[in-house]
Amino acid sequence: MQSTLPGRISHGGQVPSNRTPIEVYTDGSKINDQTVSAFCAIANKAITKTWKAKLSPANTVFQAEMLALKAAIEWVNTANEEVNIWSDSESSLQALKSFNVKSKIYQEAQMTLLENSRIRLG
Repeated sequence: MQSTLPGRISHGGQVPSNRTPIEVYTDGSKINDQTVSAFCAIANKAITKTWKAKLSPANTVFQAEMLALKAAIEWVNTANEEVNIWSDSESSLQALKSFNVKSKIYQEAQMTLLENSRIRLG
């Protein structure tokens, strides 16, 4: 079952080969002492869902990026169609492909991805 994830998570400038009815864009950032995480979903050229969270100043950009991906994965898990989730965080995409990461947030995101083959990341 683990082998199904690497084929659905692209990185390094690669993108999934086709567009889907729903495209989700994620981001995490840190400016001064403000760390935030967010995603937005676009369907039919319109924003259909937005989500954002303010994190502790102690959180890293990597943690913010991963939280945005996890939140997006959980939200699209309820969609009954194929969805592409886009991230500019290659390190987060790599972490999701690795089954050696022991963090709960990664493991929960991986489990959702394993249960729903309609979700692809890039």
